[in-house]
Amino acid sequence: MNRFRFRLESVLRFRRAKEDEKKREFGRTLGKLKNEERKYNDLVRTGEEHDKDTEKKSTGIMSVRTMIHNFYYARHIDSSKIAQEKVIETAQVVTDEKRAELVEATKKKKVLDRLKERKIEEHT
Repeated sequence: MNRFRFRLESVLRFRRAKEDEKKREFGRTLGKLKNEERKYNDLVRTGEEHDKDTEKKSTGIMSVRTMIHNFYYARHIDSSKIAQEKVIETAQVVTDEKRAELVEATKKKKVLDRLKERKIEEHT
């Protein structure tokens, strides 16, 4: 009996390499998204700590300068959170695009894998 030779093996290897590349890209973008979410959570935590700290200090005597400083710092944190939300939205869109590319590459590879399996069954 002669040895099985899949004529589209080079295409299958190419599709596997393409899928691996898409997996790496997706992993990188997912990592970036998680990093941006972590930054946002840090900003939220900083804002909450600042609010608690300001509330504790407000029970005593506080200068106008300190009050203004606290107000501007709170505004800065809020604007930073809004900017970070936009960054997260952008990262989410990129991650979704990379996920779709990965799914498409996986489908293309699986088609050839199934074809190869059928040809092997026909050959035996």
